[in-house]
Amino acid sequence: MIELKNTRFGDLQIQDDAEIRFPRGVFGFPDETRFALLEREKGHVSFLQSLKTPALALPVIDGSLIRPEYPDQAREDVAALANFSSAEHLVVLVVVRVEPDERLLRGNLVAPILVDAEARLGHQVMLDSGKYSVDVVLGQPSGGASAEAQPAR
Repeated sequence: MIELKNTRFGDLQIQDDAEIRFPRGVFGFPDETRFALLEREKGHVSFLQSLKTPALALPVIDGSLIRPEYPDQAREDVAALANFSSAEHLVVLVVVRVEPDERLLRGNLVAPILVDAEARLGHQVMLDSGKYSVDVVLGQPSGGASAEAQPAR
């Protein structure tokens, strides 16, 4: 059991099998190599919670909520971007933020986070910035603020 104190969600106990390893970290946080996906009871926004730094939790949504074929290439090719051997357990996450003045959910489609849910391995990758944007309006945020640690799907 992994115990985190003073996260944005309070103190958390996370099952060991919920850990996702990021050998290269994520963009902007190269030393953050251990995360867990916290899924909220309501709404589509989840949080990629650092297991090293309790204050760090990246809001993310499942890329298939944007459109089922995001990104627009074969799933095997997307998995290969992260050096995954298969796309069978691939989860594509998009980092999001809420624009407080507009109350809009915005996402970074250029740099998705790819997770092999079975191997519990993650990599953030760069896609074609000519095809995707780092600031796409996705809609209105919804749901409550509570979260529980759940393994990625």
